[in-house]
Amino acid sequence: MNETSPPKLILPSHMKKALLRLELLTDKTDIVFEITDARAPLISRSPTIEKILKNTPVIRILAKADLASPAATRSWLSAFCNAGVPAEVFTSTGMPSPEKFLKKIQHLQRDFPYNQKRLLRGLVVGIPNTGKSTFINYLLSRRSAPVSARPGATRSFQLLNIAPNFYLYDTPGILPPRCEIIEQRHILALIGALQESFFNPEETARYLYSRLLEDAPDELAQRYLAAGASLPESFDAFVETAAVKRKFIKKGGLADTDRLCRAMVNDFTKGKICKITLENPH
Repeated sequence: MNETSPPKLILPSHMKKALLRLELLTDKTDIVFEITDARAPLISRSPTIEKILKNTPVIRILAKADLASPAATRSWLSAFCNAGVPAEVFTSTGMPSPEKFLKKIQHLQRDFPYNQKRLLRGLVVGIPNTGKSTFINYLLSRRSAPVSARPGATRSFQLLNIAPNFYLYDTPGILPPRCEIIEQRHILALIGALQESFFNPEETARYLYSRLLEDAPDELAQRYLAAGASLPESFDAFVETAAVKRKFIKKGGLADTDRLCRAMVNDFTKGKICKITLENPH
C-alpha cells in the first residue's frame, strides 16, 4: 500500500492562544525548560516555539530518556554540547533531588541566575506528551500538573511555586503548524505527540516494523510472536500472524490487523517494545 499524504495539522484554539501568551511571557522569563522526547530530540521540537524563545535562556530537557537507547542519548548530549546547546536528560526514576538538578542546570545554562537571591520566573514548553507535566511534578516533589498518556491533557497555563523564590509556568503542548514529511509524522505519532486523527495507525505501524526489523529484530519477535521466532520481511504477513498470536480476531474469524497496528503504536509510545531512539545525531 502506498502511503497517503497525512492530514494537515490544524492548531486547536487553545494552542493558538498559548502561542500568544508565550510571546507576552518571554520578556519576563529567566529560564525556559524546553521538553523534548529523547527518542526524537529534534523532531519533537516546535519551530514556532523556537522562534518565540530565541532571546530567552533555554535548557533543553531530553525527557523519557529511560525509553531511549542510552548510547544514542549520550551521543545527543555530546552533539548538543559541541553545538553550545545546554541540554540535560530526564527520566521518570533515579533523578537527583530537584535542588541538585536546578543547580546543575545553572551550571549548564550560565544565564540562569538560580544562585541569586531574587524572584525567578520560568516556563516549561514543548509539543504534546513529551513529559512536561511529569517534569514539573518532579520539581514540585508532588503531583500538581495533570499527567496523561493522551496528548493535549494540559490546555491552559498554570503558575506553580517551585521554590520560595522560583515560580514556573506549565504551558499547553503546542504542535508544529506544519509537519508534511511523512517520516516525521510517523515519529511524532510513535512518541505519542499526535492524536490518531492526524495519522494512519497502519502506515505508522508499517514504518515502525521496518525500523525494528533493522534495529531490534529479537525484541520485535519476542514481543509479538515468540522468542527466537523468524520474522517475515512482509509487514502484512507479520501483522496477520501477530494478530492471531494475540487473539485479535474479528467476527468471521479474520485477524484484526487494525487492532494489532494500534497496539504496536501504543506499545512503542509506552516503551513496551525496547529502548530505541528513532532519530540520531548527524
